[in-house]
Amino acid sequence: MKPHKKITEQPWFHYSVATCSAVVLFLLLSNFKLLFSSFFGTLKTVLSPLIIGLITAYLVDPVVKTMENRVFHKIAKPKLRRNLSMVLGVIVVVLVITLLMVSLIPQLIRSGKTLIANMDDYIATAEAFLDTVSRQLEAFSIDTSFLDNLQDRIFDYISVWIQDNAANIFNTSFSIGKSAMNFVIGMILALYFLGDKAHLVNGAKQFLSLVLKPARYNRLMDFARRCHVILIQYITYSLLEALVVGALNAILMAILGMNYIVLISVIVAVTNLIPTFGPIIGAVIGGFILVLINPLHALYFLIITVVLQTIDGYVIKPRLFGGSLGVSGVWILLFVIVGGKLFNLAGMLLAIPCAAIASFIYTDWKTSRAKKREEIPQPMVPPTPVPEPAGTDPEPEPSETDPDPEPSKPAPSADPSGQTEEE
Repeated sequence: MKPHKKITEQPWFHYSVATCSAVVLFLLLSNFKLLFSSFFGTLKTVLSPLIIGLITAYLVDPVVKTMENRVFHKIAKPKLRRNLSMVLGVIVVVLVITLLMVSLIPQLIRSGKTLIANMDDYIATAEAFLDTVSRQLEAFSIDTSFLDNLQDRIFDYISVWIQDNAANIFNTSFSIGKSAMNFVIGMILALYFLGDKAHLVNGAKQFLSLVLKPARYNRLMDFARRCHVILIQYITYSLLEALVVGALNAILMAILGMNYIVLISVIVAVTNLIPTFGPIIGAVIGGFILVLINPLHALYFLIITVVLQTIDGYVIKPRLFGGSLGVSGVWILLFVIVGGKLFNLAGMLLAIPCAAIASFIYTDWKTSRAKKREEIPQPMVPPTPVPEPAGTDPEPEPSETDPDPEPSKPAPSADPSGQTEEE
């Protein structure tokens, strides 16, 4: 017998392997976030231009298809029609983004500079407002010491945060420049992906058809098609919804004569893309900016936010989405929390389509399981005998072997004279 077989057959060997495996699993789970973040962080840094190119090509492809089917549909050569549609589609997308940036960025910079330059005055206004509230509460014999402590604590926190995050602001500026370079490379790659879309898609389909069985391949293609429909529909309608909500917010703020209309409306539109928590974040940021200028305007802004979210929930969303995604609020909330923890802002933005995909996967699985269960023949269960009530004797059933009982003789008929027939 070999020495290693003697060791593996010992009782303590299996317990040792199980204990070591449990320790390794515990260490992996304890440092999962560190390993996960470091691995995917390195992968994201290396593949950022490629990912940006793929996402850009995926988002621009519907515009290219529209150009190909409606603008250049009279061109006979497919390759020329595709190239012209691709170039024009990319130009349209770039022009729209450029116009938005040219019109919004100067106003955002101007609003930010004004906000920073007048920060001392805004803080003095907020302090005066808190002092007024404190005096009014003291008139009703209410202790206002908590307001003084809260005021000092808030302003100390703001000053400490600015000092502590000065280096982070510089690093963020550097990362923005790096991201701009990755974006330019990604746009160039997107042109190549759009130009070679047919070859890339056909090559991927041929590879999958060789690797997978026909039934599994068809299910995978159907799954990819449904995911594509959900993503495109969600992205398009979400952008339209954010644009409508931001425009309505700007109109209402202009009617009420508020400050920083463009800055706050852009914040409201962008945060509205985040499900569930986005409107709350936008309301907090906008209310904080306005409370430094005019606390009454901050109150008006919160009322506007409540009205807009009510209109968005009961009018805009049903009109755009039409309930086609069919995802419950519990699923959305769960995916927003988990996606935000794992993938930060991107996970929160894609929470609803991921929840919709998970929902139809679960529905299909449940339907297939129900069909399989119906196809399985069920065993025949004999009927349960009903017990006789207590106190009654059951009537004996006639046996098949017993002779037939004698028929009963008819009663003798009586003569009119009073004698029977036998007499």
